[in-house]
Amino acid sequence: MYATLAFENMNLRPSDDPISHPAPTDNAMIVLNWSTSDPDLYDRVWSTMAKDGSIQTECSATFFAQKFGVIKDPYGLFWQLGLNPMETTNELGSVPIS
Repeated sequence: MYATLAFENMNLRPSDDPISHPAPTDNAMIVLNWSTSDPDLYDRVWSTMAKDGSIQTECSATFFAQKFGVIKDPYGLFWQLGLNPMETTNELGSVPIS
């Protein structure tokens, strides 16, 4: 992860693609990691992106998130979508709640 763009109840983090996906363009391959602590928002974003995109990894529970899945959007970008209620945002970005 190179940066965290923190919003009220979600974060967006661009990073290099850790998996060998074929690059959608001649540009450098990136993955956009989007996470939220709001279950309703997660479900709306997942269903909207899945409608126009291609599900690469089905949404399921993991050791690091209540829900996590990967969708390739119509432009060829990969989105990692996570629901993590233990994550919050403050003026410094994403911080875990202990």
